[in-house]
Amino acid sequence: AIYEGRVIIRQGQLLLQADKATIHLRDGQFDRAVLEGRPATYQDRDEDGKPVSGEARRMDYKAIDEVITLSGQARVERAGDTLASERIVYNLKTEVVDAGAGSGDRVRMTLQPRTAPQQDEKP
Repeated sequence: AIYEGRVIIRQGQLLLQADKATIHLRDGQFDRAVLEGRPATYQDRDEDGKPVSGEARRMDYKAIDEVITLSGQARVERAGDTLASERIVYNLKTEVVDAGAGSGDRVRMTLQPRTAPQQDEKP
């Protein structure tokens, strides 16, 4: 099925938004969504409950595998850290990210400093 306009898809905590969505079913169950937008976006929470978001011109979300592929000015942000590339594959289950750039492009990453855990002082 193809939906156009302000398309919103919610699955658990995952929120996908796009201008156009093509939904694929397998055995009557939601299997995959191909989203297009300027940009298409997603919002989720990691296993620690921290927000994770992303945007791209095109997203391919495979529900069973919980993998989202972002392409075309792709960007993912988590806990203030940002990853930008032409293509990003993000596994929502394992939180593993794979990024690749096209010819002449670069993968850009901004990492925020983490505060070191404080240790109790002993006399």
